[in-house]
Amino acid sequence: MQLTAQSPTSATDAAAQAAPPPPPAAPPAPPPQPSPEAAPAPPPPPPPAPPPPPASQAEASAPRSPRRGYGFLKLNSSQNATVYVTGVAVGPSNQPIEVRCGRFFVRLGEPTRNGTRWLAEGRTVRIKCGALTEAAF
Repeated sequence: MQLTAQSPTSATDAAAQAAPPPPPAAPPAPPPQPSPEAAPAPPPPPPPAPPPPPASQAEASAPRSPRRGYGFLKLNSSQNATVYVTGVAVGPSNQPIEVRCGRFFVRLGEPTRNGTRWLAEGRTVRIKCGALTEAAF
């Protein structure tokens, strides 16, 4: 019997010799193509609503109705002044002002440090309930 010398092998060398080589890597799959039966794209969202108009334009474009027992008074004047009803300032001229309906003494004036400077002779005006009453000064 004859003995032959074998070279010592490590465990990793033995495992590498015993294991088959790994298979070649497969190329990555292409991305899926959309099918013709796919649902149509959703419609784009509607455009945003326009911002509301400023308060002064809103009053002019959409008249509101006065409260019960009130009407609107509009004193037309070439001057920008304050409207007084029975001596009380209620608002600017040339604009509808909500006031109690009935007969009242009205006039135009300007507030000053020393009181009120009256711009026109006052007169009695009948303000209609639920309606606009206009007077020229």
